[in-house]
Formats: sequence, C-alpha cells, structure tokens
Amino acid sequence: MQLKYCAILINLISMSAIAAETLPPILDFKPNCSPTIINQLAVRDVYLTEDFQSQTDQQIELSMFDTSMFKLQRAAKQQHADAIMLMALNKTTITKSSQTSDYKRVIEYQADLVTFCTDDRSLSATPTPYNHLGKKLTVTTFNWQVSETAEESLASLAKAVKKPQADVSFTHIYGIPMSASSQVLFSTLGPASVQLSLEKNQSAWLYGRNLWFILINDKVEFASSTTALLSAYGKNWISFNDNFDDNPWTLFGKINIRDELADVLTQSDHKAVKISSHQYAIKHQNNTLIMDFADYKPNATKPVNTELTQFTLHSNHFTQPIAQLQFSPIDTQGFSNVVNGKNATLADRSAARYINNDQQNSFNLTQDKQWFMLSSFILVKQANEVITRVKLTSPLTTEKYTQGTFAQAAVALNLPQTKSEFMAHYPDAEDNYDSVNIDADNYTIEAIFESEQDNALLVEFEISYLD
Repeated sequence: MQLKYCAILINLISMSAIAAETLPPILDFKPNCSPTIINQLAVRDVYLTEDFQSQTDQQIELSMFDTSMFKLQRAAKQQHADAIMLMALNKTTITKSSQTSDYKRVIEYQADLVTFCTDDRSLSATPTPYNHLGKKLTVTTFNWQVSETAEESLASLAKAVKKPQADVSFTHIYGIPMSASSQVLFSTLGPASVQLSLEKNQSAWLYGRNLWFILINDKVEFASSTTALLSAYGKNWISFNDNFDDNPWTLFGKINIRDELADVLTQSDHKAVKISSHQYAIKHQNNTLIMDFADYKPNATKPVNTELTQFTLHSNHFTQPIAQLQFSPIDTQGFSNVVNGKNATLADRSAARYINNDQQNSFNLTQDKQWFMLSSFILVKQANEVITRVKLTSPLTTEKYTQGTFAQAAVALNLPQTKSEFMAHYPDAEDNYDSVNIDADNYTIEAIFESEQDNALLVEFEISYLD
C-alpha cells in the first residue's frame, strides 16, 4: 500500500503567517442551535518519526496531532466553515523496523465541518466526541430515578455491546452473516441507532451514523457504509457510538478505508469489474461487493490519489434503489389538539394512536434518548403510553425520501404559520426575537422563526407536556 507522508518542516516565515491567520476552531462543546454540516471528512495522515528529531515520544505525538489539526482547520476555512467537530480519532504505530528506531505513526480522524445558526452561536454543555486536544470529555450528572425506562434501557444495552470486528467479507458484515434475522442483528450489535420501516417488506437499521443494514422479510440483504436515507441534519441527531463511528472498517481483513485504488485491486483475491469511473464490483457466489473511490489531492505539487471511501454488500437478488419510507397515516384531528395544547385530552395524547409498533420508525439513540418519527418532519416522545413531547423540525431524511414539506406538515396540524399569527393565537406568549415561548399550566411551547420580523415563517416547533 502506498502511503502519504506529512513532513513537519515549518520555517519561521510560515509560522508567522499561521499565527496571523484566523482559523475555524475545533469545538469542545456542541452548539446550542443544531449547526449545518457542510462536509464530513475522513482523513488518514502518516508520519515518519525521522521528521521529529530530538523530540520525546510524547512531543512527537503532540507535534503530529497539532500538524493534522492545523491542516484540518485550513481545509475548514477553505470550505467556509464556522467551526469543526472532531467525531472520531485513532492513533496507531505501524511497520517498526528491527534494524532502526524509525517507524511510522498514523493519525486517522473523522470531522464534521459546520456553520452556526445565524442568530445563535452559543455552545451547550454537551461535549463533542473529541475536544481540540484530541481528548474525550465526559460530563457526569446525577439524577434520582426509581427504575430504568425503556429508552434508558436501549442506551444501556448499546453501551454493553463489545466493539465488533469491523471487517467485511462476501458473507459477513461486522460479524453479521448475510440473510441474518433482526434478532441476530440485535443480539450481536445491540439496538440500532435508527430503525426505519420501508415499503416492499423492507426495514433499515442504522448503527452509529454510517453503517446501514437493509432487511427484506426480516433477512439482511444489503449492508453499506453509506446510503441516502437520512439528511445531514438527521444524522446529527444520532449519538456518537465508539463501536461504529470510531471503528474504521476493512475488507477481507487486509484492505483499509482510504487505501489507493491500485493497492486495492492488487490485494483483492477476486477480479474487480469497473462499473463507473470511481466504482468497482466483485461478484462472488450469491453476493456482490461494490467499492466506491474518490479523488484526493494532498497538495498542489502531488498527483491526485484515488482512494477507497465506501463499501456496499448486497445479495444478487436485491434490487436497487432502497424502497421508500413507510409511515402510518396521522390522525390529524386528535394530533392537532396535541400540538396546539389548549384542548388536548389524555385520549388525544394516547401513544397507541400515533406510534405503530409493527411499523416502527424511530431514533433510538440520541442525546435526548428515544424519539419516534411520524413523518420526515415530526418526532414524538412518549412515557407510560402517553405522548409527552412533539417536535416539528427540518427534514430528517434526504430529499429523495422526504414526502411533502415542513410548511405542509404545519398547515395540516393547524399551527400558526408566522410569528404575528402565533402571538395572536397565544396572547400570553413571550416574544424572544426569532422565537416565541408559551408557558401554560400543563405544557410549554417553543416556536422558532426564520427571523425576528412579524411576518417571519415558522421553521421549528416543540411542545412539552408537564403532567
């Protein structure tokens, strides 16, 4: 495998230029307002220790990390990002020579390049997966509770799962055999981060933010490191999972993500057929492996590298594309009462009226635990079979898998469409520039608008019941 080396040869002139340059920061804490992810990077930097003369091992590691993060910040600035969230980080030592003390060190990381919300650049108390020093930060809080709820149980089960071997072959994906049932999937990898019901007897299980399984009639027929089901905003709802988001995959135990095209074709024991400029396929018995590549240019003086970026494994009788999402029809009369708050009864708020357990669409593992999807725009939480929170938000799915618009969903639920209409509908509401807050006896409402103008349109809504 051909490796790219990053030499740290920064002279005094370039150091002065760097010091004068304002670069997007690497965040220690997530923004309060969900940012827009403009790009998701997966980078592998390889260094030779001979480039770090007269330094201790600790100094060498710090110099490598600082260099990689500086390159990341420069890339973020070129793409006009406001900030960076470091989502995954792995440091390894490879190919140590028995003849010399020289060896190579590798830093692999994944990062989200983000832009802040226009009117809210503040940061929350929720830590990012890795801070600007490359360290994990945990925040411990204490809560009194009588027993573990179902949604807390999901999180506990996910944490208890041993990190799987992230290898893909013609027959297995992360230890899951093709044609395995959902029971095998659950018992091996734990609860999925997201579960979606699809048409044509299909269902989708997402682990972490990128490992997808598609089941047909409860059998795994498709697995991929990428699909077009969830939007970047939808993925951002999912809690980071070390088992999958910090566990780079391999093919056949020897081909790594970001390996160059020529090396992949050489290492493969089976002939790969070119199906497009950046896509190759290998058919073996009943299954087909598809490998996606992308071009990377390390710098202006070096040639473009074509590197492995994604995999898809599917049975030969699986037919693309993945089926459309399937949602149960919403009882809009009762649900509009729930959303408006004023006249909602416990019968209106019965979870069984809206959540179909035989057709589950849910975000199981988020920072706010489990949410159920009623559409691409509507999320609900329930406790003791009663709806406790409803959220209307930006589309959680990509355009191809999104039916309707946010505005249409709001109109169907008889929600006021503008800030002035909200203030008229709720005379006791508090005007907070681009948001409106309502505090009633048994519920609270927060409505967010595209600006602070009276005619500004509604862009996000949430009602939380207090009983």
